[in-house]
Amino acid sequence: MHEVFRGRRGISVLHENLRLKRKERGLSQEELASRLHVVRQTISKWEKGVSHS
Repeated sequence: MHEVFRGRRGISVLHENLRLKRKERGLSQEELASRLHVVRQTISKWEKGVSHS
């Protein structure tokens, strides 16, 4: 599993999986943001691969 975090491609896989898993669970970005105690814009950035923190 730690392989996901190596290199630029690893980050790409991470943000693609975040969006896929969120949608599989029927969660909106707003709902996921609330569960993670972040704002919705953070989820959007993570899913686009814009921000990794």
